[in-house]
Amino acid sequence: MHVIAIIFGLLLLVFGGGCTLFIVGGGLLSDGAALVADLPLLATILVPFGIVPAIGGWFLFRWGLKVDRAKRRAQADGGQN
Repeated sequence: MHVIAIIFGLLLLVFGGGCTLFIVGGGLLSDGAALVADLPLLATILVPFGIVPAIGGWFLFRWGLKVDRAKRRAQADGGQN
């Protein structure tokens, strides 16, 4: 289960980070006045498709790694007795 969490977390992190880079990069390359005018629209796209998946993916990835390390530590401790 933790391997699935790691993989899914990485996929969410890549998707959210890619969307964030795409939207922020497009905003930086556009006209400054247009960026300010479109800020509410950018926020409604950036938050659910960029920031939330990236943060959720990061926490899911870290949780999966923590479970994996705990299982490996338990196997190493149990195998020495």
